[in-house]
Amino acid sequence: YGDGLVRAGRPTGSEDGSVYCFQRQGGAWAEVRKLIQGDGEDGDNFGQVLQMDGARLIVASPRRRVATRAEVGAVQVY
Repeated sequence: YGDGLVRAGRPTGSEDGSVYCFQRQGGAWAEVRKLIQGDGEDGDNFGQVLQMDGARLIVASPRRRVATRAEVGAVQVY
């Protein structure tokens, strides 16, 4: 959840987080995707909490700002 990402307007990046998805290929694990928030902010903690439900992945951002309210939290479903 502290993964630093370089974004437009933030030359030093932000620490809003990301999720790395792996798939078993033969006898090894391979990274197949990296999920990020399209509009994340520093400290959202995206990826701190994960839940799998069948083919769905639920990713929480427990410190996400919603409108003007700080640390309300949010989830995204993939």
